[in-house]
This record gives sequence, structure tokens and C-alpha cells, in this order.
Amino acid sequence: MINTLLVFDENDKDLGNFFSMCKEDLDEFFDKNEIFPEIIDKISNFEIMLPFKINNFKSEKFVFAAFTHGDKSNLLQSGTNSFVSVSQNLEIFNDSFFYTFACETGKILGQELIKHGCICFIGYDKKTHIWNTFQRPFIDTAVYGLKLFFEGEYTKTIFLKMKERYNEEIDKMYQKDYVIASILMDNRDALVLYGKNINIDEMK
Repeated sequence: MINTLLVFDENDKDLGNFFSMCKEDLDEFFDKNEIFPEIIDKISNFEIMLPFKINNFKSEKFVFAAFTHGDKSNLLQSGTNSFVSVSQNLEIFNDSFFYTFACETGKILGQELIKHGCICFIGYDKKTHIWNTFQRPFIDTAVYGLKLFFEGEYTKTIFLKMKERYNEEIDKMYQKDYVIASILMDNRDALVLYGKNINIDEMK
């Protein structure tokens, strides 16, 4: 199985519960499919643990996914502490598939990752939002693309299917709660894909 590293900012004061629920959802998926990823979560220092974990992959191709805060140039632990940045460590993601649910990282970070040898990036180029009292459709759409990758889909197909999944959730919510539907629409429209069209078999 392909080397895999997942980051969940579970202790974040604003979205920690959401990131934790994404982790629980993916844990169930990985257990069912006998996939055993490396995990960074809870009280870990992401900046320290990240290169340590990736170094254990011994320069082989790998999947990286992060459910945390971000801005145009960084992934952020607790919304403030950069642990992936255009100014510090992009080269460690050479030969990786990089998937993230984090605000704005598709604006600059994703494109810079591709320039530094990352194979493919899926993320968001604007701010993403969730609805705290009704999180299920936001969890489902956040993790959906990563599941598809492990099911063997090509990344261009994943991107299109993620858009379709957003549309399904928007259609369900439109008559019930227009505000939630509009947030899902904004997240859908912020979704971006950079790099090569690959599937998991091409990374083994």
C-alpha cells in the first residue's frame, strides 16, 4: 500500500470538532479497506512531526492529506503556526499527492508545491466554511475526494466527482436551508486541481 500521512488539527479551538469528525469518518473507511496511514493529530507539534514522518517514507511516493487551517501560502496549526509554507519546506512533498481541506491553500501554496515536484494538488483557493450545528454534508464533501483516490479514481475524475457530490448536497439543502446550501456552493466553487492526472496505482 502507498505511504500515507494524514494531519488533523483536532485541538483547534474553532474547528477542532469538525476536523476530528473528518478523522473518525476516514478511520472507518481505512479500517474497512485495511489501509494503515500515518497520523499527526491532537497535541502533536505539526512542524516537528511532519518532516520526521515523511523522512520515514525513504523518498518513496506518498499521499499527504491535511484537515486544518490555511492561508494563501501556508498550512497552519491552530490557525497561527505554519507547518507547510512556500518559504520553508515544499521540497519534502516531492513525488506526493497533496489533498487538503484548508482555506485558500490553492491560491499560492498549491501551485508552488507543483513547481517543487508535488505530483498533484487538490484543495481550495478561497476561504472554506462549515455550519457548526449541521456538519454532516461538510464532512462528507471534505473527505470524499481522498476516499475516491484510494478507490482507484484518477485525480481529474475525482475533481469532477467532488463537484458533483457538492451539487448533490446543495440540492438536498436548497429548499430546507438556503444559508447552508450557499456555504456548500462557495466551497464547491473554491475547489481547485493542479498537476498531473494520476491514480493510486501510478504511485506504487
